[in-house]
Amino acid sequence: MSRILATLFVVLALPALGQPTPGAISRGDLMKLRQYQTAGTVAMFVETTGSDANACTSVGAPCLTIQGALNKIPKRFLNTATVTVGLGNFAGAIIENFSFNPTQTAYLLIIGTRANVVPTTGSATGTATSGAAGSGTTYGTLTDTGATWTINDFRGQFINVLTGTGSGQVKMICSNTATVITICGTWTAPAAASTYAVQTTGTLITSAPTQAATYITSTTSTGSAFVITHSGPNMTNRVSGSIILQDIGISINATIAVNSFSQMMVSTSRVRIINTAARCWQSNNANVVASDSYCLLSASGIGFFNASNGFGTVTGSLVVDGVQGMYGGGGSQSLSTTSTMLLNQTTTAWDIYGCRKCFSTNDTLTGPGSGTGIGISVSTSNPTDSNILMNGSSVSSYATGVAASSPLSTIILTATTGTGNTTAITVSRGAKVQLGSTTTLTGTTEVTFDGVNYTLAAIRALSPIQLTGPTTLSTIYE
Repeated sequence: MSRILATLFVVLALPALGQPTPGAISRGDLMKLRQYQTAGTVAMFVETTGSDANACTSVGAPCLTIQGALNKIPKRFLNTATVTVGLGNFAGAIIENFSFNPTQTAYLLIIGTRANVVPTTGSATGTATSGAAGSGTTYGTLTDTGATWTINDFRGQFINVLTGTGSGQVKMICSNTATVITICGTWTAPAAASTYAVQTTGTLITSAPTQAATYITSTTSTGSAFVITHSGPNMTNRVSGSIILQDIGISINATIAVNSFSQMMVSTSRVRIINTAARCWQSNNANVVASDSYCLLSASGIGFFNASNGFGTVTGSLVVDGVQGMYGGGGSQSLSTTSTMLLNQTTTAWDIYGCRKCFSTNDTLTGPGSGTGIGISVSTSNPTDSNILMNGSSVSSYATGVAASSPLSTIILTATTGTGNTTAITVSRGAKVQLGSTTTLTGTTEVTFDGVNYTLAAIRALSPIQLTGPTTLSTIYE
């Protein structure tokens, strides 16, 4: 009798047939869900000698394309999946509709293969004589007194410390002399007897993806090397490191090299983007992180474009040429750079157009000189709450080092340095600039405030240390 009553209780507790509880998953749906979710760690392989008809789960039977490997991976991630790509030229990929469990550390890693560079002079490998850890904008170094390198031949490549003190570090090279390599940022300094190799990305994306995006119809997705989105029937959460691109070169003349949408968390580590036509990275309602990466722009290119509701973080990286290095667009939530070099942008290294929280820490901004360009700018046509904190960064060789000319905007300059500017700081149209006591940003003209020129010393001699325009309400203070 008790068994019968128990059975009856279970039956009565179930919803009526054909009337499932809202949000409930049927047994059939659960079986389908299991079919399309990872059941364990996934490892896929891609080689120029492969075929997308292979299972692609071994080096001996790889896929031919990255897209072919991605299309074989279940869409719902409960476990880590790695796609290892060999040496050679490959097409880009559409990475869409993957779902990640926020309670687990599952992620998708697409990792390429590095190779030693072929130097113009000297050797790509050797033994360090010494090294320096670096601090602030004095970046870390490796010295090999026996080297005979061509100056800046290694800019945009990687230094890999193989053995000895500092081993295991792979860093972006900002510059080099005949005997000294300078990285972007700081590190554990190599010591005498540490061995090294100068390397590049041997995996190159040289053509567009082999299939179109299914759920993104925006024209900005066309011509991208990688399009990354969760749009579609599967949903995802913004989970740290959801999609990782590592050790990959992109030499396609792409509209946008890495194009991220729809709340995805995207990390690009040791990625080299060469001669992109428009943008190296774009974050559109996504969270994009670039570390130890290189962006070489065409004449009209933009390094990092942070669009509506976007988040962006750039560390230890190098952006060269183009019209803009960093762009915090209207509605941009946050964009930060740390130990990053922005070099030779002809219009603006850092352009803030509606970015709510922007940060520049220990960056090196160097303009093209000859009275050209702006280091940091808050655009004049955007009267919204735009803010940037510069801490320990240097701004040199621009027509204007810092230009604050948008109502409601604030630029905070803490320990900001720089030389060779035509005008160091301009303030107008109700903008605000806060000077740190150790800021020594200089130019032929140090400050232009609502059209009138001042020296920093004259402003700091005021009591209190503040200038406010009576009609514009522009303000500069310490």
